[in-house]
Amino acid sequence: MMAMKKNEEGYLLKKYKVAICDEEVDFAFSLMNYMNGEKEYPCSGVAFTNEEHLFHYIKEQKVDLILLGEQMEVELEGDTKILWLTEEALKIQTGSVYKYQSGEMLLKNILDAIEEGRERRLSVGRQKDCLIYAVYSPIGRCGKTNLARGICANYMGRSLYIGFEEYGSFEDETGISQELLYYMKNKDEGFHVRLKQFSIQEGQSYLVPSPRCYLDLRMLEREDIEWLLEQLKEEGTYERIVFDIGTGSLFDFSIFSLFDRIFIPTLEGETANRKKENFLKFIREQEEYVWEKKLYFLQVPNTNYNSLKMEEYVSELFREEKAVF
Repeated sequence: MMAMKKNEEGYLLKKYKVAICDEEVDFAFSLMNYMNGEKEYPCSGVAFTNEEHLFHYIKEQKVDLILLGEQMEVELEGDTKILWLTEEALKIQTGSVYKYQSGEMLLKNILDAIEEGRERRLSVGRQKDCLIYAVYSPIGRCGKTNLARGICANYMGRSLYIGFEEYGSFEDETGISQELLYYMKNKDEGFHVRLKQFSIQEGQSYLVPSPRCYLDLRMLEREDIEWLLEQLKEEGTYERIVFDIGTGSLFDFSIFSLFDRIFIPTLEGETANRKKENFLKFIREQEEYVWEKKLYFLQVPNTNYNSLKMEEYVSELFREEKAVF
């Protein structure tokens, strides 16, 4: 496969085709001429005076992006990306761009939208390679967080740890976890643009700390978690995503059905066994309890997540996993 080079701006050196249809006809044709005359930006434009002409054109010709005036109405088929032209800078939202900015900035925004959409489409083929785990336990001091982070360390640079604990084991100094919760509650597609900024790199793992106040987690709903998982799978950046879930921050047991595996660290002894049995009894009484086969009880060694002992334990765990699951 031929590798595509990038120019100084970082855009792939491939000609993208942009269809422009705006209620201001002079604007549409001026932008088309500017776009076609700019050699530094790899895109060409074609302008239309109304939606009907645009519709007939894209039925016969493939375009990478459709730039539409905010008053336009057109029903489109397929997955061609649309970017709306907004006349008021304060009304810019995800999927729109301010039309009266400089031509250079407008072209940059257009190309960013095209290549963002391209990366997301390429990532769909990688969704099946992403597994999402929960690490949870009704028993304290059992190595839950060390296991969660140890799993992430096992997938060097291709894993994401998400803290859902009552009191996280490391500080969220940037407030990224609160911002992530905002995107989850609002189902904001801008999440994809900000994804890399949500995580902290530590060693060879990427981490999202637990929120400063675990009560914020209890305001989430199952559909919020489901949305986040869909976005992460669509993004395709990580092979393994691990949720470290605390007992006090668990708001709905039905979310466990969303995970591929649920690892439950436990301990030896009468008290730990009683808690385990009470846990199983409780979840079997839930109406939507259909995920027992995903549960995997285990005893985690008393060691730090980045120790050689934990590395060996996790490696053996996943060798067993291939046989068990």
